[in-house]
Amino acid sequence: MLYVIHNLRRQPLHNHGPSTTMAQLTVRIDDDLKGHLQTLARQEGKSTSDVVRGLVQRYVQDRDRSAALQALWEQMRQRAEEAGASQKDVEAAIESVRESRGGRSLAEGQE
Repeated sequence: MLYVIHNLRRQPLHNHGPSTTMAQLTVRIDDDLKGHLQTLARQEGKSTSDVVRGLVQRYVQDRDRSAALQALWEQMRQRAEEAGASQKDVEAAIESVRESRGGRSLAEGQE
């Protein structure tokens, strides 16, 4: 059984993003599951808090369309940058796709 208790106590944030404070979240899980989590996190060189924080971030991003799209655009920007593409190259590629689709958006073409 899983119980979650949100504690409003805030702590200073160290190397976890642009915010300056973090809220504490207390989660109650089965002892065996906790042991497995600690073992796996330790094998990866992470704390259990780091693992749970990452899972919560991924959960929110997967369910928040805006955050997911922002992450996708950032990923595409990084890949284009790594490939040596300029902003002009990206704009030309977008225009080429639009022309080949007769001006339709990608979403319209999937219907």
